[in-house]
Amino acid sequence: MKILVTGATGFVGSHLTDKLVADGHEIFSLIRSETKAKSFNTKGQYVIGSLSSKEKLSWINELPEDLDAVIHTAGIVHASDIKVFEEINFLATKNLTEQLSNKYNKLHFTFISSLAAGGPSSPSKMRTEKMQDSPVSAYGVSKKVTEEYFSKELPTNWTYNCIRPPMVIGPRDPAVLDVFKMVKSGLIVGPGLDFKTKEYSFVCVHDLVDAIILLATKKSSGTYYVGHDEVITFEKLIKTIQVELNKKLVFNLPIPTPLLSVAANVVALLPIPNRLTKDKVNELVQTAWSCDNELLKSNLGFLPKWDIQKTVALTAKDYRERKWL
Repeated sequence: MKILVTGATGFVGSHLTDKLVADGHEIFSLIRSETKAKSFNTKGQYVIGSLSSKEKLSWINELPEDLDAVIHTAGIVHASDIKVFEEINFLATKNLTEQLSNKYNKLHFTFISSLAAGGPSSPSKMRTEKMQDSPVSAYGVSKKVTEEYFSKELPTNWTYNCIRPPMVIGPRDPAVLDVFKMVKSGLIVGPGLDFKTKEYSFVCVHDLVDAIILLATKKSSGTYYVGHDEVITFEKLIKTIQVELNKKLVFNLPIPTPLLSVAANVVALLPIPNRLTKDKVNELVQTAWSCDNELLKSNLGFLPKWDIQKTVALTAKDYRERKWL
């Protein structure tokens, strides 16, 4: 297949292009920086350009007339201004699909959404596709609104599916790197007095990539959660990283929920990039973020291969080689 991958220099996008090219597909990788693309060894034919909510995307002219599919991984997870989520995750995506539709009468579109679009789960009760969506953050809302746009507004001859990953762990990931660094330092700062028992679904980036490719190549419609069968606690994640880093002792510092909001407000005043935003606090305070992968298994035969121990070991190895850890 001939496939456009947006966000090809991102964490998920770079792994996706690796696998697609290895599988023999012809890939067109949308990138903003050729330097970054080369640092991640991003595969495929480079298409240099950006996604804008208002501008004409002239780089679309470089794509072949017989493009088969688009896998849209580009988006933003952290922003101090919540308006940015709508601008980039929804409006820019809407502009992309509208301009692609001017060139392509027939196309398959796979959208990489998030568990955040569905919202948090309850302890010991995983979220399923049949449950009503209840996003608690502007990020989650922006993903949900984009999904709704796809389900209602795409051209008649296009096909569409969507995948909602939970916490993604793997090589090249700058987000979970923060947790590894906490373990290495010996001081674990956790959101809420109950942070150790909070439940999370996770997916290794390699399993996620396999699931995305299944969706894109089989072109089955629908929205799917993806993840490993095991739901882990934050404490298990920490202990697994401890073993891998050979860190014998760590100290836990729980931050009460009211103080998290105060900290986010203070950090927002500082002229530095940060992941602790007021919007992110809305997600951090939840007691569970878990999802069921049964629909993806039954409809497409997806089987996760990477458990938490293997995933953490692989990730730690990559961090060391990059001198990130």
